[in-house]
Amino acid sequence: MSEWDWSSSSDSSSSDDEWEVEHKAAPRYKRGGKWVRTSGDDIPERAVVAGESSDGGPLYVGRASHEGGLFPGKVNPEHNCCYIAWGGEEHIKEEYDILVAPRNCDLTWVDASNGHIPTGAIQGGFNEDNDPLYIGRARHEDSYAVGKINSEHGCCYIPYGGEEIAKEEYQVLVIDKMRLKH
Repeated sequence: MSEWDWSSSSDSSSSDDEWEVEHKAAPRYKRGGKWVRTSGDDIPERAVVAGESSDGGPLYVGRASHEGGLFPGKVNPEHNCCYIAWGGEEHIKEEYDILVAPRNCDLTWVDASNGHIPTGAIQGGFNEDNDPLYIGRARHEDSYAVGKINSEHGCCYIPYGGEEIAKEEYQVLVIDKMRLKH
C-alpha cells in the first residue's frame, strides 16, 4: 500500500501534510484550500464549483489516485464519482477528494493556453513521474470539464465522454486574493 492509497482511511489530513512537505520545492505551488475525502453526492460546504454539467447541475473540482499519481478531475454529484483523464481515456473514480475553498482567500479561473501556468496557480496533484499537475478547466460541447495541466505537454487534458481530450485553450484555478484574518 503506497502512501497515496487512502482507501483504508477517511482522514486525509496527514496525507495532505506529507504531500505538502514533499512538494514545497515547486515555486508556484499554492495550497488553495483543503481536500476533503467524500463519495456519492456528499458535497461539503464551500466546495469549489467548476461549472455546470450538460444536465444543468453543478460540477466540482476533485482529485483521485490512479496508477501511482494523484489527478485533478471533475466531480458530478449526480453520477456519484470523480472523472479523471489519463492515458487517452476518461476514468471513473468512486473514491475521491473534493476541493473546499479556504475562508481567507478568493479563488478564480484565469485564461491560459499552450501549457502556460499563471502565478498563484493551485497544484491539484502529480503524475506517475511526480511532476506537478495544476487544476484546469476547458469548455467542451455544452459544459466545462475539469482536468489536469502539465506545463510540459502544452495543454489541459479533460475527461469527457470516455476520452481524454487535449485543449490548448483553457482556464487555470488560481488564488486571486488573500484576506488577512482579523
